[in-house]
Amino acid sequence: MGMEQKPGVVLVHGAWHTPAHYSNVKEVLEGQGYQVEAPQSPSSSTVAIESPLAKDVDTILKSIEKIASMGKNVYGGVCGSEAVAEFMEKHKAHADNLYGTIIHLLYISAVILPRGRHLIEDENTAHVLHIDENGLAHNLEPYNRFDNTTPLDQAYKAMQILKGQAIESFATRTQWRGSGWADYDIPVTYLAAKQDRALVYAPDLLKFSTRLKEAGVRDLATPVLDCHHTPWISAASEFMAILEGILKKPVPSSVAG
Repeated sequence: MGMEQKPGVVLVHGAWHTPAHYSNVKEVLEGQGYQVEAPQSPSSSTVAIESPLAKDVDTILKSIEKIASMGKNVYGGVCGSEAVAEFMEKHKAHADNLYGTIIHLLYISAVILPRGRHLIEDENTAHVLHIDENGLAHNLEPYNRFDNTTPLDQAYKAMQILKGQAIESFATRTQWRGSGWADYDIPVTYLAAKQDRALVYAPDLLKFSTRLKEAGVRDLATPVLDCHHTPWISAASEFMAILEGILKKPVPSSVAG
């Protein structure tokens, strides 16, 4: 990727969500000339699948293969992190600079797991779920968890397109260290929502950002917005300012070569 080119963006949605939840972000970025990928993670579906985490990682990896910069949310942070690590391991041997790489990670109120741990055993904020006979978990408190500061009419539209989430995706151990970006010299921004009820600011989000700090991640920024779990809806202008600021950062010298 030449320095004159705009970076690509991969938007990775969280559990129960779909790419449609990011549609406003995608439209703005594409209108500014960015190439945007917003893949549908197979684990969020109306039908349960086998090996959902692996299938999510493979789906996201295919999008990363096209373009570089990432934003992730919640469980999306887990499968997105796994996909980034696989991408970096696969392509770190490319020294000819002809293949694009990842220049920044943006986590949006996202889970950061140690290697070998799964989401259930990380003991974060508990949700009220109904698990159906097909192994899909349905969130029974979507407004309270995801949209608690959004006007009801707008929140209703977002809740209407939520899907079931393969429960197995929460019980599959990670293969890579979710805070291991210092190993690849990737700058990271961890955006926390102060009124988050899906992953409560203290202790959940502070725990995740602390894991990144303790890992020595490069140029770690930890902005906080006074909004709920989906800041691109509840604090859209502030969120877009943060995202656009990241996208306009100079390409790191280790990448620009």
